[in-house]
Amino acid sequence: MRGFGAGVIWGGAVGLSGLGLASLMTPLPGPGAAPGLSSVTVPAGSEFARPRPEPEPVLPQASPAPASAAAPHVPAPQPASAPPAPDTSLPAHPVPPAVATAAPSLGAPQTDAAAAVPADPPAPAAPFGTDGLTPPQMDAPPVEP
Repeated sequence: MRGFGAGVIWGGAVGLSGLGLASLMTPLPGPGAAPGLSSVTVPAGSEFARPRPEPEPVLPQASPAPASAAAPHVPAPQPASAPPAPDTSLPAHPVPPAVATAAPSLGAPQTDAAAAVPADPPAPAAPFGTDGLTPPQMDAPPVEP
């Protein structure tokens, strides 16, 4: 069954490509008369045999502008009272903001927790050599600070 389906697909592809090549190889139809059309004969004295009359050219005219009456004068509304002008002057001396001198109170002091924290934590060890800048030698023993 699998081979039959593959054969159908390949056969269709080869057949379609063959039809495409055949359509490219066939010549195109020439510019002949369309089938089913015949020429129409017009009697000599009919209106169809006369040439069209040539009309006189007409120059375009500019359209006149629309006439309008003058708009009535309306005075601007007067405000009842003008708002006061804002003060834009700078102060004589800049005033610094108020600085809090005391820390805010968070409740009762914790004496046990304050006593448990050491005043000075120990300094961290230098990550490199004794001066902290050069890496230690691999064959030298580590240097204690």
